[in-house]
Amino acid sequence: MESIVSEPKPTVNQTNKRKQTTLNHYMPSFTKQDQEELESLLVRAFCSTGIPFNIIENVDF
Repeated sequence: MESIVSEPKPTVNQTNKRKQTTLNHYMPSFTKQDQEELESLLVRAFCSTGIPFNIIENVDF
């Protein structure tokens, strides 16, 4: 049996009401030791794979 009263279907604007969270002004904090370890791992990755260091100057890197 069909219902006489039907609920309206939500429009696109009604279904996307949630606001997206942004990460503006996000600043991770690294200790000096973390920074040194990260740099060491990056050098190791570059050297072990043969990536030339001048790739760092590439705007797409």
